[in-house]
Amino acid sequence: MATSTVLPSSPPTQFKDLPVELMIRVISHTLPEGFESLALSCKQIHRLCVPYIAHHNLLSKQYRNFRYIPGHRLVRKDPRNAFELLGRIAAEPIVARYIRHADLRHDSYRCRSFMPPLPDLGNGEMVLDMMAKSAHVARAGIDYNEFYARLTEECNKSRTEQFSQNAAAFVLTLLPNAKSVALPLYWRPTEETDKLVSIITADAKIPGQSSCSLAKVSRLYTNWESERPDALEFTRLWPLLSLPKIRTFHGDGLTDRDILTGAERRQLPPGPSKTLEHIYMSGCIGEAAMTVFLRAAVRLETFVYYQDAAQEESNAKWDIYTFIRMVERETGPRLQRLYINTACALAPGPLLMRRFTRLRQLVLPLEIFQCYMSDSASRIGRPFTDLTKDDAKALGLRLSDLIPASVTELTLLSPGKAEHAKALQVLFFDFGTLKATGLPALEEINLECLATWAIANTLPTEQSLEASSSPGFCSTYLASVTAVPSPVATCGPTRISSACNCLETAPPAPTKQVINGGFESGNLGAWVPQTAGGWISVRDNSESTTWFPFRARTGTKLAQWGNPGEEMPDKLSQQVNVIAGTRYAFNAYYSILDLALGSCHLSAFVGDTNIAEVVLYPGGGGGNPPRYYKLEGIFRAPTTATTDLTLQLWCDYTSIGGVFGLDDVSFV
Repeated sequence: MATSTVLPSSPPTQFKDLPVELMIRVISHTLPEGFESLALSCKQIHRLCVPYIAHHNLLSKQYRNFRYIPGHRLVRKDPRNAFELLGRIAAEPIVARYIRHADLRHDSYRCRSFMPPLPDLGNGEMVLDMMAKSAHVARAGIDYNEFYARLTEECNKSRTEQFSQNAAAFVLTLLPNAKSVALPLYWRPTEETDKLVSIITADAKIPGQSSCSLAKVSRLYTNWESERPDALEFTRLWPLLSLPKIRTFHGDGLTDRDILTGAERRQLPPGPSKTLEHIYMSGCIGEAAMTVFLRAAVRLETFVYYQDAAQEESNAKWDIYTFIRMVERETGPRLQRLYINTACALAPGPLLMRRFTRLRQLVLPLEIFQCYMSDSASRIGRPFTDLTKDDAKALGLRLSDLIPASVTELTLLSPGKAEHAKALQVLFFDFGTLKATGLPALEEINLECLATWAIANTLPTEQSLEASSSPGFCSTYLASVTAVPSPVATCGPTRISSACNCLETAPPAPTKQVINGGFESGNLGAWVPQTAGGWISVRDNSESTTWFPFRARTGTKLAQWGNPGEEMPDKLSQQVNVIAGTRYAFNAYYSILDLALGSCHLSAFVGDTNIAEVVLYPGGGGGNPPRYYKLEGIFRAPTTATTDLTLQLWCDYTSIGGVFGLDDVSFV
């Protein structure tokens, strides 16, 4: 009988055993997604990766969190608009795969301090070739030559009209690793670009096609630009909102064409993806479109909506009560956070929202309750101001009659109107008695008193909704409170009181005259400016004016002129000596003569420790005379040392000008 020979098995081939030439080819194909993991796997592979590391780090730094930078280039190859980004990708296609967060808002953006330069069309042939090879363009039935011709025509317009919708839309076909996208401020969909977007989203929905453009996007942002001739039509964004992994949508300045034109309702496209969980919107949207939209969002947890009065062409009042009932009908079983606000006049109607079964955080304008109470009082022939406790009970006007029983945190918004004091009083009739049975989950009530300068900037973010409290809110009611809140009354033109205490509705003023500059701890040496971009400067005292009365002995005046978009802080620092275990009090006064369009941050540091920080929002300054503020903090020295006390100011990329003053800094 023949016997078979068993051959010895050879060990499996490992990656590091491959020929070097083959390993190098494999390494080049791992860029950028798997390159870092591969480079760290072993020393032998790391040595082969070394030639790629510097360029990988450079591309990652420039493009991972990508945004167009208005104005002149800070880095030689930083694109300023969509065409230049396309040229960069055409020259080095791997660039597109480095983009994780695509902030495209400032595509061809123009500030009042400068106009954007015309795009560099030097890579035009490569861009045209890229479009010729694009499967998206071919499947959309678009002639790539005509598409490119219109693109270059748009780019070559006058500097005030050079945004190219074709270029901006084509960029969206090239972002396979993007997780968030912010559309350009001047985004104006056309029939052709809508076709491109529809094909992108259709491909992204195919199972297993994670390498398709926008397939990984979980956040979409849109912003309205005041110079745009019309607002962005809401339903034209729905294809992008149907991306398979979309979870969060921020939309500003949206409109519903039919509500503005009065046209017969057209066929609406399919609603958003079922994965959508958080919506933050402002605009003027009709009930029909919003109904379809919310009905499709079957996982919706957060809905924030601000009805924009500026987009209303008629003087008709907004039926907010019907809107709330629609939201309740479509999202009641699943919604957990609801914010609705408006500057519109309100049409009367019934306030019904007790069928929200899972709602935890509720933010509403107090005007909703006051308007409903006035309408209810008129039905019994009684003035709103004369409503009694018995009236509130009979008409169902108490807090436990109006808000869902599941709410744990309630925030009421008010600009400080006198009528709102009465509305609060009616809401809280028998509150202590009824809370346990009518509102068993309620733990916190906030009264946010909004000054007129802040009303337009009240749309919250995810972070602010998650916060348990924030500046300007009243002290909270704890769950253990059972006593009836004290009477509510106005207490000054810029204040309103709640059952807690009076709240500021205007920025605070310093408590003393600002006349002495420098460090009051005894070190009166000059500040040392550490400027990085040349757009912030320290002026001497001769630059002060009658309406800017800082008398800084060391000549400390910070002026921010024409921020080109850098988010780099500008600093003033001075050495201080600290003793271990000693507690130091920091104080400084600052003033704003004219604040930039976006938010700015003022921070104080001892060494690397942040001891004080404040966010300055638009409207906080507002011309002459300026308002004055106090920044303060505490520092306990861990060791005895000589370190730096630093004040730094930085503004976000939408800030384009302003004057900021600083004085009377002390560290004692």
